[in-house]
Amino acid sequence: MHINVRKILLTLVACLNIFLCSTALAYEEITIETGSAWEMEHPKVLYQSDNHEVCELYQKEDGKFCILLVKPGDATITVWMFEDKKIYQEKFLLHVVGEPVDAKDIIAAMKNSAGNTQGATNVDFPNVFPRGSYRGNIGQATTSGSINGIVPVNELSNLKLLHWNLTDAQLQECYDAVKPFVATLVDLPHEEQMKKIALELREFFDARMEYSTTAPHFLDAYGYLVLKKASCQGAAAATGLCLNMLGFDYEHVNHNKWTHQWCRVNYNGTYWIVDPYGLYCGPEPAPYKHPIGE
Repeated sequence: MHINVRKILLTLVACLNIFLCSTALAYEEITIETGSAWEMEHPKVLYQSDNHEVCELYQKEDGKFCILLVKPGDATITVWMFEDKKIYQEKFLLHVVGEPVDAKDIIAAMKNSAGNTQGATNVDFPNVFPRGSYRGNIGQATTSGSINGIVPVNELSNLKLLHWNLTDAQLQECYDAVKPFVATLVDLPHEEQMKKIALELREFFDARMEYSTTAPHFLDAYGYLVLKKASCQGAAAATGLCLNMLGFDYEHVNHNKWTHQWCRVNYNGTYWIVDPYGLYCGPEPAPYKHPIGE
């Protein structure tokens, strides 16, 4: 059974623009059988599941994605849809019932069905995109010398905060990891720099990383950029490092608190949120308020 998630989204989202509305969204509850595939037809959709035992990701060769429902249980799916420069969000609570199913069997059934003849790639990592799909510059080889427009590591304006929990060598490794990416932003307008930082770090997370609140360094940039296991605090730290390298000062909102965290930047008198994990980059709707809540 295949569910056209785009039709569901267009019906349920009702043009909710989270840039303008910060009200918490209710969950839409759906009961669905194991062996089903939740098809993702919209080209710009991000999905996040809180139960990877129930949901596995499948990507067809045409680039479309499906969530394969392989085990009974409950899973919360959060969906962000990007359309016409706006972001829409919906949440679903899936009640998956039935016997456990091998993901390969679902894939085989899809390949044998009319209109679903594409093969699978990288089913092993159930996140927004499969492992290895990131093709950006983070982690690429870098030059050892300075680059015009990039602040040296020992001159970063938030150096003490970025150095928290890290050795000199670990901070340097983080700096070197993002340096090739940051170098591509030097000549861009400041708004574009912030937006590209948020987008690139989110793509890096979706393709290479695993969310964790227990792994070593899950709270800092080293966990995010090097070990590739981190929380939203690690995402904010990696974001802050990129911002500092381009000359932005920032405030790490809710640092070391058990709640959502992001970077707050004073840009020409207007405070911006730069938050790759929370999928938002833009002016804050009110002081210290995030458009999608905490």
